[in-house]
Amino acid sequence: MVTSVLTASVPNGDVYHENTLSENGRFFANQTKDGIYYEEQGILHPASCTILVTGLYRSEGTPDRTYEYLLMQDEDEYLTVEPYIPGAIYTQIEPRLILSLLGGGKF
Repeated sequence: MVTSVLTASVPNGDVYHENTLSENGRFFANQTKDGIYYEEQGILHPASCTILVTGLYRSEGTPDRTYEYLLMQDEDEYLTVEPYIPGAIYTQIEPRLILSLLGGGKF
């Protein structure tokens, strides 16, 4: 296995920066001094000639509040991945309910 860690000076305003390449894919992470953290991982699947890209975005909000989003890349965009919460029941919100909240319909 060949792994290459690319190092560079940490960009202005950043407190952490990593960029690693290997024969299986790549890993990138960056954190700014104002609490924003982003990472991206690409995994190569040689048998199917595809690459699976996932990411994470974390932002510090008000005290004791952190916002975190898991992302998976589609052909054109990133999609959020719902976190698994044991015992939680996920249901789709009906479009007419959303319209009523926007003032465009009655529920």
